[in-house]
Amino acid sequence: MQFIDKSLRVFLLEGLGARGMARLEQRIVKVAANTDTFKIMKDPRILFDQRLYAEFDVDIKKVKLRTLLKNLLASSDTYMPRSVPKDIYDTLMRLKKLREKNTVHEVLASDLWPSAKSVVDLERNYGDALNGDDLHGNPPKRKVRRRGQRTTRNEDDAQKSDFASEATSVLSMEDLRESQKKEANGSVKNSLREADPAASALPGNPSVLGRSDASADLAVSSSRL
Repeated sequence: MQFIDKSLRVFLLEGLGARGMARLEQRIVKVAANTDTFKIMKDPRILFDQRLYAEFDVDIKKVKLRTLLKNLLASSDTYMPRSVPKDIYDTLMRLKKLREKNTVHEVLASDLWPSAKSVVDLERNYGDALNGDDLHGNPPKRKVRRRGQRTTRNEDDAQKSDFASEATSVLSMEDLRESQKKEANGSVKNSLREADPAASALPGNPSVLGRSDASADLAVSSSRL
């Protein structure tokens, strides 16, 4: 599972402890202490007997917030029960506190794992459409036209089409599965493996949290490393 806004990314990873999570633990190398802008929390000794995010299947569940998380937390409306349902409020608070922790043990002790249902509810109320930048971590390239330079009608139409597809990106399950394959072999895998915020292609402040399940089948995106 992955939470996204324009300033941060939080990965919650769940899978079989002896299989997918073991391979992931080897690839995500922690080379520096956790900071406020980049942290990795993982502990292969902590196992769970139940999956929390199995209903999301093998796709990486991505929740893009149309409002920055910090702005939601700063809004007085968030703390008014009439404005924000309790389960959504609890999920926002869990994300806030989760980002303040530095170890899986601390997350476990504070019971900060958001439920699958609460994640879906959060997406329905505060979610936004995904674009290429959200999926692959690379901002879309825009053609810069020099002053006085003319473009053909085909080029103008292509630019308008590109902009329209970016502005109204609606992803099918097929698109998500394809993007997950690209991520596994591309930018997300490399950026997490390097564990270097300066070199990372992903925008914002990434956090990675992994969860190993003894009874799970496949590695699913959500947090518990």
